[in-house]
Amino acid sequence: LLGVDSARLYQSSAFYKRPGHGETSWHMDLHTAPLDTNSMLTIWIALSFVETLEDSPLVFASGSHRDFALPYWHSTRGMIEHSQRSYPCASHAPLRPGDATAHHGWTLHSAPPNFSGRTRRAFALSYVADDAPILPEAPAGEPFPPGLRQSPHAEDLESYAAWLPGLRRKHLFSEGKAGGAVSGGKGAKSQKARLVARHPAIPLVWRGAKAPVDGALPPLYISEVA
Repeated sequence: LLGVDSARLYQSSAFYKRPGHGETSWHMDLHTAPLDTNSMLTIWIALSFVETLEDSPLVFASGSHRDFALPYWHSTRGMIEHSQRSYPCASHAPLRPGDATAHHGWTLHSAPPNFSGRTRRAFALSYVADDAPILPEAPAGEPFPPGLRQSPHAEDLESYAAWLPGLRRKHLFSEGKAGGAVSGGKGAKSQKARLVARHPAIPLVWRGAKAPVDGALPPLYISEVA
C-alpha cells in the first residue's frame, strides 16, 4: 500500500474511548510526527464492535491527502474547518472485532462522540518508509526549525521522545567526526547527510534487498482519547 521498498513500524497505539467521551477533532497523523515524508500508512483495527456512528468509528475525508493547498495555506485550525472543500466522508462502519481500515498519513480523519454505552476499543499500527527523513529541530528560543512554517504537533511526543533525542545526538557526533559532510562521488559536491528514522525502537518490518537489520518492537503507546 505504501509503495516503498522497505518499511518500519513507526508507532503502535491502543485506543480506549469510554462511553460519553466527546468528539476526536479532525487531524492528520503526519502532522504529529517529526518526519519529513509522505510515506506513512496507518492500519486501524477494531477490537470491539463498531456498528454505527454512535460507536465512534473513524471518519475519513477521502482524497484530503492529495490536497497540497490545505496544509500549505491554512493553520492547524484552518485545516480542521474544511467543510467547504467538498470531500466525500466515509466511516466504513459497521466493523467487527478484527476488521481494519487503512489511511494515508496526510488523510484528514476524526471520530464522533461515543454514545454507544460501551467502551470503543481499537489498535493502530503506523508504518513509514525506511528512509523517512527526520525534521530539523528548532534552535533554542526559536518557534520553528529553520526553513519550516511550523513544528510537528506535540500530541504524539510520548511515542518518540525515548529514541529521537539520542538519534539526533548520534547524528551530530557522526557528522562531527566526518567533517559534517558526505561525498556524492568523484567530482560531486559535498553535502550534509540527512538524518533518517532508523532506530531499534522503530523496527524494520518490510525488508528490501539493501535494508539494514535491527531491533525490537517499540513500547506500546496507549491513548485514552481517540
